[in-house]
Amino acid sequence: MSVVGGDDQLPQRHARLVIDLCLRAGEAMPANGASAADVVATVLRISDAYGISAMHVDITFTSIMVSIHRGMNEDPMSVMRIARVRTTDYTRLHDVYLLIDEISGQDSPVDVDDARERLTSMLTSPHPYRRWVVTAGKAILASGVVVMFDVSFVLVLVAAASAIISDVITRRLAKWSVPGFFAQMAAAVATTSIAVFIFWLRSVGIELPGSNQPTVIVIAGIIMLLSGIGRSASARDAIDGYYVTATARGMEVLMLTLGLAVYRALYGFMDSEYAVTEALPAMVVALATGIGLAAGTTIGGFAARRTFGLDHQAMLAGRRTRGAR
Repeated sequence: MSVVGGDDQLPQRHARLVIDLCLRAGEAMPANGASAADVVATVLRISDAYGISAMHVDITFTSIMVSIHRGMNEDPMSVMRIARVRTTDYTRLHDVYLLIDEISGQDSPVDVDDARERLTSMLTSPHPYRRWVVTAGKAILASGVVVMFDVSFVLVLVAAASAIISDVITRRLAKWSVPGFFAQMAAAVATTSIAVFIFWLRSVGIELPGSNQPTVIVIAGIIMLLSGIGRSASARDAIDGYYVTATARGMEVLMLTLGLAVYRALYGFMDSEYAVTEALPAMVVALATGIGLAAGTTIGGFAARRTFGLDHQAMLAGRRTRGAR
């Protein structure tokens, strides 16, 4: 997205400070779960609040680049940042949005140096919840999934324990920089092994109280490991027209879902030799469902941005770009 025009005689220091602020905000947003359209609209809002209209924003899955055209007598300024860490952190994303609203919602915006310091403080501050709280939340989620199948309290506890084990495995492998595909498979193997162990006990005549439906453990594991948020973000970017970012996010989701498909196939081998082919339709259904849900959230987000004027600068940029062709 680009804004056609020029900022003649724009002070170099001011331009550098604004670019750095835009890059830091733009880097933080996709890394914490925002869509590409939201990132572009937000960066253009910041630049317009500080008096810079001739800005070009280029965003991909792992990087964001901002460029300013400073007229015919000055060299353009272009800077790129790499978003290495991607996670879903709505607390930080909410704080970033509040700061941006404060910058763009006043006649005289916050001093750019103060805004940079506040943004840095937000991005480096510790998370509001400890890690064990997140793990406990996943255990409760897995327990809630199996409760819907009207199973015994024993299987509820087993499902919660398998969710904790899966979370610990994926977090540890992420620290070791293991690719997400293999991390998903490793966590899936742990969950599957628990269900297989219960089946084995039953085969040798050892019946655990209330363990008559061990398949619900596998169902809870699928819910825990499914990349629902990433699939929705990929579909949103595709609908918004950011095809490079959408393709990259979609490929990431595909690799993680393939890990679950292998997981489902390994478990299915206990009942059928055609478990691999039986797992593929489930993967296609999961992808199609995610795309449909993402379409709904994208339409809602688009309507909200237009209603509240959150992407006004992005609209102006598109009109000026079309006018220059």
